[in-house]
Amino acid sequence: MEHLLWITSTAAVFSMFFNVFLKRIGVPPLLGYIVSGILISHIFNLPGVNQHNLHDIAQFGIVFMLFTVGLEFSISNFKKLLKEVLLNGILQLLVTSAIFTLAAFYFLNISLKGSILTGTSLALSSTAIVLKYFTDKREMDRPYARQALGILIFQDLAVIAILIMVGIFTQTENSLLDLFTNTLVSALFVFFLIFFAGKYALNRFLGWIADSHSHELFLTAILLVLVGAAVLAKTFGFSYALGSFLAGMMIAETHYKYQVEADLAPFRDLLLGVFFVSVGMQIDIGVLYNESLKIILLVFGVMFTKALIIFFILIFSHLKSTSIKTAVALSQIGEFSFVIFEEIANVKLISKSFSQIMIISVTISMFLTPLILLFMDFIIQRIRAKSFNKKFQEDDHEEGVENIESSDQNKKEALTNHIIVCGYGYYGQKIVDHLVAQNMPYMVIEFQRSLVDLARSRGHNVLFGNAAQKSILKKAGVRGSLAVIVSIDDEKRAILISQRIISIDEGINIVVKSSHNKAFDILKTFRNHYVIDEHEELAKLLVHYAITCELKLKK
Repeated sequence: MEHLLWITSTAAVFSMFFNVFLKRIGVPPLLGYIVSGILISHIFNLPGVNQHNLHDIAQFGIVFMLFTVGLEFSISNFKKLLKEVLLNGILQLLVTSAIFTLAAFYFLNISLKGSILTGTSLALSSTAIVLKYFTDKREMDRPYARQALGILIFQDLAVIAILIMVGIFTQTENSLLDLFTNTLVSALFVFFLIFFAGKYALNRFLGWIADSHSHELFLTAILLVLVGAAVLAKTFGFSYALGSFLAGMMIAETHYKYQVEADLAPFRDLLLGVFFVSVGMQIDIGVLYNESLKIILLVFGVMFTKALIIFFILIFSHLKSTSIKTAVALSQIGEFSFVIFEEIANVKLISKSFSQIMIISVTISMFLTPLILLFMDFIIQRIRAKSFNKKFQEDDHEEGVENIESSDQNKKEALTNHIIVCGYGYYGQKIVDHLVAQNMPYMVIEFQRSLVDLARSRGHNVLFGNAAQKSILKKAGVRGSLAVIVSIDDEKRAILISQRIISIDEGINIVVKSSHNKAFDILKTFRNHYVIDEHEELAKLLVHYAITCELKLKK
């Protein structure tokens, strides 16, 4: 236990220092996690140690990430991506897998079964890296991000089929027909429970929990839904990731989507950090040194080939700039490849030494991806400069138009120059009534479900969520608002909300009332705050009415 605490503490220290430095130069933090894992592995002599338990824990980083991906794609949104998921996803996986399978069989002298599984593993891209980059850069609505996301979703679903293939290739007792039948029955059962039971029961369940007005219980309920769906999928032979993705899609159909997303973001980021530390811990420096030439050729060969295939799949129906950016973004080998290479090495379809070479290659490609994405615009500009193709240069302008058209579909009703009202209690309701009377655009943030339902019944714009969380404030469009009115009675929460708003942008105007001297003094220290002393204003109003009203004199 003491040894484990030393390892954990050292990993945390390394990760902090590396990531603070990388953050300042604009490099994604996951590289710091990987380097930390490599150093930890060799400082504590871990390359030969069984890391299976750590790897299982780290996989939940992927589970949380795919859950938040599912939140972004409700069933209605998923239908809009059918072309990207099915057509482009199937073409990319089949063509890429076929080419890499032939290369593994003829050039690396691997068995046919091992070559097929190796080829399909190399066809996968990194959902964790690519989606985190898109989210951090706020590019999820860009055309190339949409294409990349569709392909990634299909790849994540295909992981199930690949793991089933491992079972088929090592199956000796049951027939192929029996295995296929059992898998189909299990799939239908899992989809029925998660989709149908979730659709009709989830909204009521979360509403019942929200009525308790306990943030801890609400978070516990979300974790129960997430872990329960992941375990259910795993129990029936599928991946944890698929169950969490489907659970996210179900919650996206409820009123609680944004609050769930805000609550689970810290868990997702922390566990993804653990995942990438575990990736670094699997790197054997000896193998990297002895097989360096083979690994370098393998990494760049795979990345270049994947990018080329994706480019040619998309170029016939998309702009050149969109096709190139999507191809570059998906050129790496994905995190699920670690799982697959471990599985096929355990069943001896490939050797342990080759598995280590592939794991190092996957890690290096993932290590390079954030750097490539960081300099992607520069790379595109260099390609454009050498192409001497006027049409190519016009694509960037057209992509901007395409971006506007695609994002406007979801954002055309987004509010700007509006008032945000934090709280829909008695004061909040009166404030909204005055805003409506003056035809002033507004958005209410409220965490009590009964008040949210009341606001919706009156036709008022309301967002279910905790106004003290930055992500909820951003969803309400706090950066583009004219002002934020904090209309809650709990002055400690009012101070916390004000601090959160200031941490987003110090220039945002905030109006808040106070009835206690201590809270009043704290709020007055904030910039761009208009603090109303409740007692003083009420006293002024009472005196005003007493002076101006007609008094009945006693006879």
